Amino acid sequence: MSTSVVKAGRLKPEVRLGQVVSEFQSDLSDSDKAQFRSHQTKASTTPLDIRDVMRLTAEINRCRPHERCFGPRLTNQ
Repeated sequence: MSTSVVKAGRLKPEVRLGQVVSEFQSDLSDSDKAQFRSHQTKASTTPLDIRDVMRLTAEINRCRPHERCFGPRLTNQ
């Protein structure tokens, strides 16, 4: 088990979420990062819901058909 997982158990949920989002961003290509940041900016004025998350991950997965999918990693729906 990685030490980040062990430490994460002691952190506030908001901090853990921030860490997970940072890890997610680090896995993205430069163009995907730009698109993700654009969605984040839009989310600061209008809260996102699960449909928005699934739409974004579907777009990323369409652009990268031979790489791992992100959607199932972000939700259990």
